[in-house]
Amino acid sequence: MRVLFKNRFDALQVPGGDTVQMLNTKKALEKKGIIVDVCLDGKKDYRNYDIVHVFNLMRPFETTMAIWGAKKAKVPIVCSSIYWDFSEFNQVGRGSRIHSGLHKWLNEFQVEKIKEFIRGKRFSNNVEFCNYLLSDFKTTLLDVSLFLPNSVKEGELVKSCILKSAKYIPVYNAVDKDKFNVLSYGNVRKDAIIAARIDPRKNIRNLVSANLPINLDVYGGKTPLHNDYYESVRNNKKENVKLKGFIESESLPNIYRKYRLHILPSWLETPGLSQLEAAACGCNIVSTDRGSAEEYFGVMATYCSPDSVESIEKAVFNALENERTEKEMSEYVLDTYTWDKTAEQTFNAYEMVLNHYVS
Repeated sequence: MRVLFKNRFDALQVPGGDTVQMLNTKKALEKKGIIVDVCLDGKKDYRNYDIVHVFNLMRPFETTMAIWGAKKAKVPIVCSSIYWDFSEFNQVGRGSRIHSGLHKWLNEFQVEKIKEFIRGKRFSNNVEFCNYLLSDFKTTLLDVSLFLPNSVKEGELVKSCILKSAKYIPVYNAVDKDKFNVLSYGNVRKDAIIAARIDPRKNIRNLVSANLPINLDVYGGKTPLHNDYYESVRNNKKENVKLKGFIESESLPNIYRKYRLHILPSWLETPGLSQLEAAACGCNIVSTDRGSAEEYFGVMATYCSPDSVESIEKAVFNALENERTEKEMSEYVLDTYTWDKTAEQTFNAYEMVLNHYVS
């Protein structure tokens, strides 16, 4: 089987959760003997593949180009949606009047078209780009044979917010079990950590302004578009909070193993990969209640509302009072969410599509 992965054009230059999912799924599928190529621009002959696998509905331009290319070549399409409803974040959490105004009158895909128009034509030709601007994204998505959301909750959101007729099978996010684990048990762990970029979506400002009963170390760099937010975080943080700056991903496992608690009170997570990775390394988890984190962690985590500093404080207190052992946390994740299992779920989805697909 030959599969072509299609993602946003900057997935490698500006890596995110979709990048991690794409590359680790590729690696695990290749262990099963599947040939997987990655293409982040429009220069690929789709006819050489059995499946085109598209990532990330939140980048509709790249997704549209990939679907049109696959349809023209008569190759079936699956889509890892990596989608969530950003309306609360855009109206409340982002802190941008422009975004709030745009999203009050337009849906997220229409806003993305405005962004694409401002950016200008990239790797498509003029006709394709104009066709994209005039197209209806939801109609384009009718050509997707099967959606692969990261949770049942996400799949239902795709059906309710985008495409009622969408067929989906959940394919869960995961961790690299050889990298994220507990090397030895019984070590003394200190306080709390958050590993996330410092931007409004991650809700760092509310976290660092909370009255926490333990010290908090923030590992994450500021992003160029959010300098003002970074300064606000720096000015509002409590004395028991330290901004540690950017950390290379290779160093994260050893960092996680030093802490008792990982806190991520984002405006939404599907879930945060850092939460899964931290838990695999033995951290207890305080998570946002927005998104699909509860579908992953269930009673193994404590949840907070991102719009309430008091809720964050209460969740941290509760997590410390009901602390689970590092062995419990690690074994729960590594028994449930590994890339090998994700690859198996993905492969089964491919076979289902190929068995029912008629070009």
